[in-house]
Amino acid sequence: TDAKLAPKDDPKKDDNLFGGWFTDANFETAYEGQAYSEIAADDQVASSTLYAKWIPIVRVVKDAAGNVIDLATPVDANTKVGDIVEDKAGKQYVVSELTGPDPVTGELKIKVIALKYVAVDSDGKVVKTNTALGKTTKVGNAVVDTNGGTWKVTAIADKADPKTGELKLTVKADAVTGAPHIENTIANSANRTNDVIWNKAKVKGATQYQIQWRARNGNWTSTTVGNTVRGKTTNLTIGALYDIRVRGKNGNVYGPWSNTIHRYFFTTQTIRLKSTSKGTFTMSWAHNANATGYQVLFTDKPNGAGAANNTNNIAAGQTSFTKKGLVSGKNYYVQVRAMKKVGNTTYVGNISCPVAVTVK
Repeated sequence: TDAKLAPKDDPKKDDNLFGGWFTDANFETAYEGQAYSEIAADDQVASSTLYAKWIPIVRVVKDAAGNVIDLATPVDANTKVGDIVEDKAGKQYVVSELTGPDPVTGELKIKVIALKYVAVDSDGKVVKTNTALGKTTKVGNAVVDTNGGTWKVTAIADKADPKTGELKLTVKADAVTGAPHIENTIANSANRTNDVIWNKAKVKGATQYQIQWRARNGNWTSTTVGNTVRGKTTNLTIGALYDIRVRGKNGNVYGPWSNTIHRYFFTTQTIRLKSTSKGTFTMSWAHNANATGYQVLFTDKPNGAGAANNTNNIAAGQTSFTKKGLVSGKNYYVQVRAMKKVGNTTYVGNISCPVAVTVK
């Protein structure tokens, strides 16, 4: 027969698209005959010359705003989404999309976004750093976080995130330095909890805090909270004595312990407060047979500010306190707490809610 025959498979050529078979070298007349796979084995075919048309692949690199980026990094058939490339000014990008190539023009669109180096800990949480991270950052380099803590780079991801442009550097805390200082506790007898409040100004390198508490001479119970200044001890027993401490941590690296505070988990009850004479108030409360003393605190501030500067120690046998020399007509806010001394250690009871009085 006079049937014409095209090769079984389309040919391939690096960095080119196959544009079809043509019967002339100028690619004006497309071949429309049968393919090899369509010819029966016993058919006779006439020989003829066919010409393969090649369309060069043109790679066009643009940023998210559509600006053409002149890369120093070669882009070729091996370029993949997530690859890191660099322009001729030294700025780094992440390949975020590959579109094409266009079958007519051969254009292959490469979209890039700016590369961002991000430090993360072993749990994948971001570590904010003062140390500039970039292409010169290597495994083993030291990194300083925004709290002054030191870390070491332990791994660098092979590819960046094509959606965010982030290249993650895994870092490990080199040390946690400085101890927090426990400043206060707020008891909740109904829930059997104590909120612990601390100052972390001297702590460097911590991303979390560990709180420990124990009944006197018992075993420590632990809980971990985030990079905060407040946490909670739980499942406390009314009337028990507790030791409480806090320290900063970062993964398996721990800082030094805070001051240990001693709390008597008991709230004084049946509080009465009155002013019966000019410039004075008298406060009374229910007797606690286990207390070795009491403290009465007062201030003229509704939020309790300054009460610690007006602390009055009361002997164990007393259940009332009178304060003289106050300003007539002024409001005062008074609180009381029991104390229990064991050996050389004094355990401080839960402070009562402020009771207001207007002095005569």
